[in-house]
Amino acid sequence: MKKLLVIVLLLLVCALLTAGGAPVYAAQRTTLKIGHVEAENRSTHIALAAFKERVEAESNGNITVEIYPNASYGNDAQMVAAVAMGALQMTLPSTGNMAPYNERWGIFDVPFLFTSVEAAFNAVDGRIGEYLDALLKGTGTISLGYTYNGVRSMSNSIRPINEPNDCKGLIFRIMDSAVFRVMFQSLGANPTPIAFSEVYTALQTGVAEGQENAASLTYAMRFHEVQKYYSLTEHVFSFLPIVTNEVWYNGLSAENKAVIDRNIPIMIAEQREMEVAENERFIQLIADSGVAVNSITPENHLKFVEAVQPVYVEYIGKWGQEIFDIAEEYNQTAQ
Repeated sequence: MKKLLVIVLLLLVCALLTAGGAPVYAAQRTTLKIGHVEAENRSTHIALAAFKERVEAESNGNITVEIYPNASYGNDAQMVAAVAMGALQMTLPSTGNMAPYNERWGIFDVPFLFTSVEAAFNAVDGRIGEYLDALLKGTGTISLGYTYNGVRSMSNSIRPINEPNDCKGLIFRIMDSAVFRVMFQSLGANPTPIAFSEVYTALQTGVAEGQENAASLTYAMRFHEVQKYYSLTEHVFSFLPIVTNEVWYNGLSAENKAVIDRNIPIMIAEQREMEVAENERFIQLIADSGVAVNSITPENHLKFVEAVQPVYVEYIGKWGQEIFDIAEEYNQTAQ
């Protein structure tokens, strides 16, 4: 009797599963929590919001995307750790914040490494991106690509910066990057690592006299309100790796993974296009706010390149010549 009952129940389940003439499977549902430190009006957040809409629609609601901007989930270092532990599925930190996992992540902090944004894009989408991705092995994280955080320039409240000597003695907020520390020391400045969420207050109170970020980020975070000068040194093309929990990503169903994989490149392309297109507009907005904006002459640009050579000497010694040669190859092909 028990055996008969089991058979009947199995037949009933099969009938339910095949109702309508086709097998019905339980869809895998998952939540993708994404944290970042930037404001909602930044290209990073805008592109992520569009990504959320597409992913939730294309997965028929099987993927729920939650976005935590403004460092509401923690600073970059804390969110990278949260991703590694699986508490957060994705974050977009500056590459320098990945240096604690492997100092070679500092390659994109090297000043004047690339001569154009095109060369930088080609490198991060090519061999240098692959080089960095491989450094994540064993950390519990993977990178799904790189969004663009703009070309970094210097602001401060003391004087305009036209040449390296103008940096001497200035207290510059930097992210916690050993490469940035050597760079600003080479320029004669006093580099001070400060968490991104604390930069505005540090500038306002004089704990730091200057900072360096792209025009879009400088304006979005209102740093221009507590700075007098913005100098277009354009010393670093900055990127944000899309750091993702490896177990979560590899545990996705084939359908859900396909949705993520299809939409990540779209999000990256949209974000980069916004960031590049709006650079000049944000420079003008900073100028319109009353901040004195100055460009760097070609002659003074060469002075900056020469002044930061100690960075190259130190890190070629540590990392080898090859990665720098690869960067130069991308500079040559982008010309």
